[in-house]
Amino acid sequence: MTTEILLMRQDTQPLTESERRTFWSLLMRMADGASDPDRRAWRGLWSTIRNMEPGEMTALRVHVDRLPQTHRRHFALEQDFFQAQEAFEHFGAFRDWTKIGAYFVEWQGEEGKAVPVPKSINWTDVDELTMREVHLAIVAFLRKPESAVKLWPHLTDRARTEMVEGLLRGYGE
Repeated sequence: MTTEILLMRQDTQPLTESERRTFWSLLMRMADGASDPDRRAWRGLWSTIRNMEPGEMTALRVHVDRLPQTHRRHFALEQDFFQAQEAFEHFGAFRDWTKIGAYFVEWQGEEGKAVPVPKSINWTDVDELTMREVHLAIVAFLRKPESAVKLWPHLTDRARTEMVEGLLRGYGE
C-alpha cells in the first residue's frame, strides 16, 4: 500500500532568489535521486511544486518501507491491551474491533447495507506512513470512554481511564 499525500501551494509571496537557492541547496544535500533518472524525477517534482500557484494542488503517491521499530511497537501495544482486557477471547476479534473503531476498513455489502471489513496491517500491505496513521487512530479509539467500557465493563470510569492511560504510557502515548 502506498500513501497518497495531497499538497496545496500555501505561500502567496514567492521566495526571494537567495531563499530559493538556500532551500534548493539544503534539499539536494539532504536527499537526491539514486540514479540519473531518479535525480531528474526528484528535481522535476520540486520544480513542479515551485511553479504551482497558491491554492493549486497536486497529489503524491509514496511508499515508505515499514520500520521494524514501528511494527514491533504497535503490535506490542496491541498485545498488552489484549492481555489486560476482559471482553475478547480471541486476539483476532480484538484486533478487528480496534481497526473498525479506528475506521481502518473497507465498506462492503449490497442492497444499501454496508458492513465495515477491517483492512490488513500486514508488513507487506501497509507502508510506514499509513501504519503511523493507523496506529494513531487506534490509540485515539482506545482512549474513547466507550472503548474502555467495552474492555473493562466492571471497572469505574476512573479506573478504566487509569487502565488505558497506564497501558499507553508504557509506549509514550
